[in-house]
Amino acid sequence: MRNIKKILLVLLMITTFFGITNVKALEKDIQVTDINVKEKSGTITVVDPVVTDNEVTSNITFNQKDDFVTFELTLKNNESKKYKIESITDNNTNNNIKAEYSFNKDYISTGETSKVTIKLTYKNQLLNVDQISLNDLTIKISLVNEDGDSEEIIINPTTGDNIFHYLLLLIVALVGIGLIVAKKKIKGIKIGSLFVVLAVVLLPLAVFANEKYEIKVKFNDIVIKGEFETYSISIDPGNGAPVETRQITYGQKIGDLPADPSKDGYTFDKWVDEKGNEVTKDTVITKEISVIASYNLVTYNISYDLDDGSLPSGKSNPETYTIESQSISLNNPEKRGYIFAGWSGTGIDGQTTEVTIDHGSKGDRSYKAHYLAKDDTKYTVIHKFAKLNGEYDTEEVIEHGTTGSTVPAPRKTRTGFVTPTVQNVTIEADGSAEITYTYERETYSFSITDRTYIDESVSTPNDTYPYETSITVKALEREGYGFTWDDAETDYERTFELTGTTNLTPIYTAKTNTPYTVEHYKMKFAVDDYELAETQSLSGETDSPIIPAVNTYEGFTSPATQSTTIGGDGHTVVKYYYTRNTQTVTINNPENIVEGDLSGEYYYGQEITLTAKTIEGKTFTKWSNDETDNSITITVGTEDIEIGPIYNGDQVTVTF
Repeated sequence: MRNIKKILLVLLMITTFFGITNVKALEKDIQVTDINVKEKSGTITVVDPVVTDNEVTSNITFNQKDDFVTFELTLKNNESKKYKIESITDNNTNNNIKAEYSFNKDYISTGETSKVTIKLTYKNQLLNVDQISLNDLTIKISLVNEDGDSEEIIINPTTGDNIFHYLLLLIVALVGIGLIVAKKKIKGIKIGSLFVVLAVVLLPLAVFANEKYEIKVKFNDIVIKGEFETYSISIDPGNGAPVETRQITYGQKIGDLPADPSKDGYTFDKWVDEKGNEVTKDTVITKEISVIASYNLVTYNISYDLDDGSLPSGKSNPETYTIESQSISLNNPEKRGYIFAGWSGTGIDGQTTEVTIDHGSKGDRSYKAHYLAKDDTKYTVIHKFAKLNGEYDTEEVIEHGTTGSTVPAPRKTRTGFVTPTVQNVTIEADGSAEITYTYERETYSFSITDRTYIDESVSTPNDTYPYETSITVKALEREGYGFTWDDAETDYERTFELTGTTNLTPIYTAKTNTPYTVEHYKMKFAVDDYELAETQSLSGETDSPIIPAVNTYEGFTSPATQSTTIGGDGHTVVKYYYTRNTQTVTINNPENIVEGDLSGEYYYGQEITLTAKTIEGKTFTKWSNDETDNSITITVGTEDIEIGPIYNGDQVTVTF
């Protein structure tokens, strides 16, 4: 079995090799069978063309523009299928020659021919070159068969292989490989060798897959002749002098150029063409050019003396210029404390505030700035006013004057402050001049002329104090007195700022309506026992002496008058005590009084109750004071009393 497999493998390799070496090259049998000159121009030179294996040999010389030649090719179809021309293209990249084609678009049957016309025309003049050659003009014809398959024919036969032959080889190769794979390896033959075998088997298929069918028609040795132009060359010195014109043939040198020209504001540099390329006498002419003189601008300097001034922010004046510069208007400088008065310098008579360097000017220039002192340049006067705490309030006042001048700095006049001695100040241009005045406070005396009723714990002592010192005074209140200060202020306590010498006097005025009281006491019925009988509310001048009058009361003895002073508190009281008078009471027939003998001394208003006894055989009639009640109460008055009961004898009634 192993031997059989070896034999099969050998047969497979032999078959494969045989298949590769015996591939038959098949031709697409569509060929150029003839070519001839159909038409040409009178000045063209054409050697009769010969076609061999679709390659055309012909010498063509295009002598002048519009030369042309028309070739007619004959294509013959020897294939079993019909073909027709789909398109014709070429590899021509030369724009001097134009190729044009015409052909029949009908199918070419087997054994039949078709005509193709190729026209070559010298379309664009070859300039300034003696001649050029086109040695490989290749024309490619694309065909399509009646089945719709396209073929590109570059008119030169190549081979194509029989696909059925390769299919047969493929089948045989695959069978052989299958037998080998059935066992992983055969003695002496490794599985890795299968890849080599497979590559050998498939090689014809790869070759077949990459083949194309081409037919070539190649024209060799085509010559295009050119001509040389004559150019008009202008030479312009660029300074207003006449322009020179020269006629020079392509390839010749331009020759000697004019001597170095001159131009105001410039220095000559070199001759150049329109693109700025340098031109010399040895420059070879290959086109029409204009030669112009190239100049370098002369740069002129501008100097300035600003006399300590400066230009405004963001502005400047040029330090150089050229003849080509646009008109330049100088920016005027500034100088603190001054007004610009004008420039003097190049081309200026006197001074001017407007300087213009016109376009086209030349030469170095210098300018000097001039100024006038301002009369409103500021300077600062600092006024320092003393405060009560030893510090100072500062006021800065901006004053104005003429720059550079020395002036007396103005002072302030302020109430309560000492005006300082005047000082001079020199006004600086930059406004930085400064001078300081110090104002001390005036001092004034303060006093209270009578401090008897002054609260010293609160009031400011008598002394000398600075202006606007806070002064506090407090007068004590006095009862029964009205109050005012001698400046008509009525507040007991007040605070004010000292603005001048101040002497205060407290003024107390006794009130005339200060109340006082007089109390009248009457004695009761016991010694040293009194009761208030009457109160009098009176008024008078505080601290003035008074003697209140006593009253008169019936039954009482008035006391002596008293002298006293009205207290300011309104609580002054004068008390008068009235003693009760006594009267004698005499009881007549006291034995007839139930109470007995009540005779004696009694106080005014004292009451005594008397009851008359019942006496047999007598009838009580009345009392001696004509009172008829048996029991009476008598009140002691202002006179002595004598009283007793009065009886009558009984009357007997006899009845008959």
